[in-house]
Amino acid sequence: MRLLKRRKTTGFDPAMGDPDILEAIERLNDGDWSPMQELLDTRPDAWIVSQALHDDLTQVPMRRFTEWAEASGSAIAMAHLGQAQLAAAWVVRGPGYASEVTDEARQGFLSGLEQAEATLHEAADMDPRLAEPWVGMMGTARGLELPKKELEGRFVQVHAREPFRPDACHHMLQSLCTKWLGSHQEMFEFAEWIHHEAPSDSPCAGIVPMAHLEYAVSGYEGVPLTEYLQRREVVEELLAAARPMLEATTAGAGTEYVPALNLFLLMIEPTDALSGRTVRETIARLEDRPSSIPWRHYGDDINGRFAMVRDERAKAAKRL
Repeated sequence: MRLLKRRKTTGFDPAMGDPDILEAIERLNDGDWSPMQELLDTRPDAWIVSQALHDDLTQVPMRRFTEWAEASGSAIAMAHLGQAQLAAAWVVRGPGYASEVTDEARQGFLSGLEQAEATLHEAADMDPRLAEPWVGMMGTARGLELPKKELEGRFVQVHAREPFRPDACHHMLQSLCTKWLGSHQEMFEFAEWIHHEAPSDSPCAGIVPMAHLEYAVSGYEGVPLTEYLQRREVVEELLAAARPMLEATTAGAGTEYVPALNLFLLMIEPTDALSGRTVRETIARLEDRPSSIPWRHYGDDINGRFAMVRDERAKAAKRL
């Protein structure tokens, strides 16, 4: 399988300002896997470590994952080798629509997915308590276009081990949206379930703005994002999802909240006193920490897009 280099984005930090994650990634890059293993074994929000480690813009060579799995013999290392194989397969495929993928890239993509699937199954067999292999298998299921019931079953496996794990919820939402042959109704029903059933302080709150973003950019209604975000019912849904999480956190919120906060920053336009206060609190909790999602969808200048939207939102909120 021919591996392509991942994109590089100048100045962007996939670790989202978390010094422990950044150091563990750097040490893994240098061939020392023990800090990463310890972080994944001890942090209650290990899922955000996993997300940063396998971000499209994190540059860890495949051989480091192989060395880690072979040297440690741990199920978590095997699971992350599978996650790395999954990420590499998507790089081979490329970011375009299915019709734009060449036969060579498609063949390499499927081969990579099958390799990742086998590795992840091995990790799951090694330690049935782990959620990590099943998160990876949600990604392989989507790429291999397995039946929706299979993907739902894998989500259930994750949920039984780590309820409302945000990256698994994101995988599930993506599988339900129209671009993966789902429907807007299914997507919003899932987001509503998350909103009502997850703990009030859960980073899963970010699923609600993600669903609205997917809907707005689908082109279904042909309405510009700015116009869509000013609809009263949309504003109310976004605020209802954001307020409990903001009330449960303080300025400089934990790294696990950064992706959700970035989504709320993009999707909430200050139109009244409450939305203005929500934007100000979101910015205070975020500080200067952009995340790949949602900004990478706008191009490679993640930091620039984040700063532009943050400053626009802050200026508008100040007037309210």
